[in-house]
Amino acid sequence: MSFVPHELTGGDRRERLCWSCLAWLSTLLYLCGLSIADPDLWGHTLYGLRALEQGVAAEPTDPFSWSAPNAVWINHEWLSEDSMAWAYRRWGDGGLVLWRNLWLLLLWLAVADAFWHRSASLSGQLVCLGFGALCLSDFLVFIRPQLATYALLAWNLRLLDRMRDPGRQWLGWLIPLVMIPWVNLHGGFLAGVGVTTAGCAAIAWETHSEIRSRHWRFACLAVIPVLTIEATFCNPYGSRLHSMLWTHLVTYQPVREWQPLWATTPSVVYGVPFLLLGLALVGWRQWRPLEVVTVLVVGWQAVNHLRHIGLLTVTSLVLLPGAISAGLFQLFPLLHEQWSGTAGRRIRWAGLLLFCGALWLFHQSGAERLSASGLTPWQVAVEVRSDVPGVPARAVQWLADRKVQGRLLTQYGWGQYVLWHLYPDCTVGFDGRYRTIYPAEIEAQFLAFQELEPGDDPPELLDQAEIVLWPVEHRPLPFLVGRPEWVEVYRDDQASVWLRDQPAWAATLVDRSKLPETSSDQRRWLRFPGGPQNGIPVATSRNR
Repeated sequence: MSFVPHELTGGDRRERLCWSCLAWLSTLLYLCGLSIADPDLWGHTLYGLRALEQGVAAEPTDPFSWSAPNAVWINHEWLSEDSMAWAYRRWGDGGLVLWRNLWLLLLWLAVADAFWHRSASLSGQLVCLGFGALCLSDFLVFIRPQLATYALLAWNLRLLDRMRDPGRQWLGWLIPLVMIPWVNLHGGFLAGVGVTTAGCAAIAWETHSEIRSRHWRFACLAVIPVLTIEATFCNPYGSRLHSMLWTHLVTYQPVREWQPLWATTPSVVYGVPFLLLGLALVGWRQWRPLEVVTVLVVGWQAVNHLRHIGLLTVTSLVLLPGAISAGLFQLFPLLHEQWSGTAGRRIRWAGLLLFCGALWLFHQSGAERLSASGLTPWQVAVEVRSDVPGVPARAVQWLADRKVQGRLLTQYGWGQYVLWHLYPDCTVGFDGRYRTIYPAEIEAQFLAFQELEPGDDPPELLDQAEIVLWPVEHRPLPFLVGRPEWVEVYRDDQASVWLRDQPAWAATLVDRSKLPETSSDQRRWLRFPGGPQNGIPVATSRNR
């Protein structure tokens, strides 16, 4: 059932199809136009390369950490990493771009399917695609396993929505099948389990009169969530995966994207899903349980975890395009009258051209910055001047040139970049894998180290470290200044390197009074992997 009266669509069928396809394609190209390396991309690709070379799905224990040596590794993203490594091994960073863009295509096909079956008006499509693309570009510009969750959640919602249609109940049986790859691609499958369970309960309530006469339908709605939950055990770790993720979810995460919405710096794009929900509320003339329950579930997640803002945007695009279209009609009836019908054809096409032009300008503003560093849109860009998501390419180059070896402690967002370029000469004390590797006591020590002030007692983690690589002007560097056992040997405008004063590094420490001057290379962006090596030697047999 559509929320939108027929006259909202406007134009003949051929024009409508052509117009919709152009708007849809322009936003897809906008989302696919730039690719930036996520801080964990080096780790994801490295772990996949090693797994493929060893002929396993994922390495069972961790070889990279000195603080948790040989720890049992519950790699909840192994299928993403193996597929990313496969693409990288064949086509370099272009393969990673292709990997990301295939997930974006799958996501945008779900949005197109929703527009088609929910009879979204042309103006509604333009608003959904435009605002949706601007919001999602903040999340989808990075190459990361979370892309699988965006796409598969969209199709999960589409299957739930379509199974309410007469003769389409069988589509619900596809949901457990979708869950089997999802549970091995990314931990966001838990969102799919929650949405499926709540959605089936909502559909049962919505169609309770029909269920009373057709008991088989009630059985289907009861069995589908059960099978979906059982499908989550189709992973190499069984219930240990669920235990790890539950611990990860219910405890505090000192990562910005895991913070609640009210605890972060406001951003315009974070308001997009709530704008779309507001339009849907204006046009919502028939409150159906599936939409209400799903929006409440995903909305609660978005308010409590910043990274779920993108999932709420996807939910709005997939479930509410009809209601958003009706909301626009209620708010702007005169504009709709001028927009619709044969008389409004020129206005419609002029609006589409303005829409495409605006997207092109947004894209160019980002592409020109990369072009100044010699990069093209089909290459993966690595930011090398700022804190995370930037990476310390110059400092790591300095360490690699001097063949510095030892136990290294660095910011969690830099850890996997360091592993790609310096392992096995250097191992790390903590990195972005968090509780998939590190026990709670190591995490607590690392968090304490980040907050050290002069005069504090150092945690045991620092006592065991031999190298510290840290962003300049961040704690705990003032603490290290007052420690005679630590010597600063390198500093640029991004990162500082400290070595423990010991005889093995006498040659490196002798020139500590002259810190390296700023590099003549002032580029802000490099091409992945962006550092002293091309990454391939890191994953060869010498590291097995």
